Amino acid sequence: MDIYEWYLNFFEMGSDQNITEYIMLIIVSLMLLASAFSIAMWFLGKTNISTMLTTIIVTASYFSTDSILAILFDYYEIESFSGIATLYLIFTTFDAATVLAILLITPWFRKEGEKAIKTMTSLIAVLLLINATNNFVMSLHIALNDEPNMIVYMMYSSIICLVDSSIVLVMFFPKKSESIVNWLLRRDSKQEITLVSG
Repeated sequence: MDIYEWYLNFFEMGSDQNITEYIMLIIVSLMLLASAFSIAMWFLGKTNISTMLTTIIVTASYFSTDSILAILFDYYEIESFSGIATLYLIFTTFDAATVLAILLITPWFRKEGEKAIKTMTSLIAVLLLINATNNFVMSLHIALNDEPNMIVYMMYSSIICLVDSSIVLVMFFPKKSESIVNWLLRRDSKQEITLVSG
């Protein structure tokens, strides 16, 4: 079995061994667990409310997206190219809306003198924007081509799995993620990355 056959076996819609729904279930379940953990940490005073809100917002977004996907599979025919292209546009919209919600809501809950968006929040926003761009490019690819390009599909799936897994890790380990990002960017350990000014 070559790499293309392996990919189609596990990721193609309609395949008996399609594992996409299981990956989505694992990701959402881990996000729900991360949200519960973040809420508990906030009550214990070990995390800030911006971090907690970011975790909850992203989890709600992913849960909503998966719910819509399940409804589409149950009530609509999305095996056609046009239906799948619409599906990717839905993913793009939800990812972009989630980033907007994070940037609009979390500054209202910052502590006095605290920057509006913490490193963890900024990192998740960037990862979501990568997903949104990836989904949009995939939608265009489907709309402009008569048949799928397996290399494009494989790159898409790899990026989505990598980004979603990264988001989950950032949710569980926000402070560690901050340290890693600051180290990679060769910044002082106390310096924070912001997408908007505080």
